[in-house]
Amino acid sequence: MTTVSFSDADALDLDILFRQWVLGPLPAQTYAAQTIKLVMRCSETNTNNNLFLTWIIRALAADDLAVIGSVVGFRRDATEAATSLTSRADSPTSAEVITSESHYLVIEIGMGGDPSLGGNHSSSISIGDNGAADLTEGDADTDADNPWIEFANTITVFPNPKCPLIVRQAVQRTAVR
Repeated sequence: MTTVSFSDADALDLDILFRQWVLGPLPAQTYAAQTIKLVMRCSETNTNNNLFLTWIIRALAADDLAVIGSVVGFRRDATEAATSLTSRADSPTSAEVITSESHYLVIEIGMGGDPSLGGNHSSSISIGDNGAADLTEGDADTDADNPWIEFANTITVFPNPKCPLIVRQAVQRTAVR
């Protein structure tokens, strides 16, 4: 389990990408509309930051990285982050997306918001696996339990030891919408 932090002095309405996970390559399949749940601990450094957990799941083509479709479109969860690491839950209904062989799913998670006077984007998220229980579903868990994303339907991935789950860990400023 690790806590990833970002700090700036910018008061613009921005979204900060903390982590990106690439899942694939995928076989041709249809991702039917379904409820996708996310629970992750996050925090903002002060209440003037007005920050929310942000996330998106997209299908990308392998050859040119063109977006095939958004499984879950860009989202800011409905509850502002607390000033200590506290779980935030979100559970939208996804769109149907059809992938061809060798496409990828990309999951991006970060923080975003429009700070008020004296605020900024300084915030943290907690990721990883501490070997204990998973976070409870909801917006109040402060335990250092495992964050999670749950798809209601099965996702098939080609078994390919040369192409494992890729995690890009550089914190970067981006508009992920």
